[in-house]
Amino acid sequence: MMWDFVKDRQFYSRQFLGAGSCSDVMSYSDSNQGRVLAVGFDNGIVRILLVGSHDFMILKAFKAHDTKVGRVKYSPDNSMFVTASEDGEIFFF
Repeated sequence: MMWDFVKDRQFYSRQFLGAGSCSDVMSYSDSNQGRVLAVGFDNGIVRILLVGSHDFMILKAFKAHDTKVGRVKYSPDNSMFVTASEDGEIFFF
């Protein structure tokens, strides 16, 4: 679900397999305009989303872990991306 905090309302919703467990927004750059978001799910899947004005597009989806994704994080300069699971696995991309 995407929420408009200014208008205090939901403006887009979509169901995925698994429940979202964490997220991080890629640092703003001229190429991404602050619209790229990574979301981790309780089934170990990570989805990279491009957020539009009324919806979003999946740029990439992959099974990063066998257990719940506890954290996803972009480095400040966007050169690296890391995922961590509840069972202690950490992957760098």
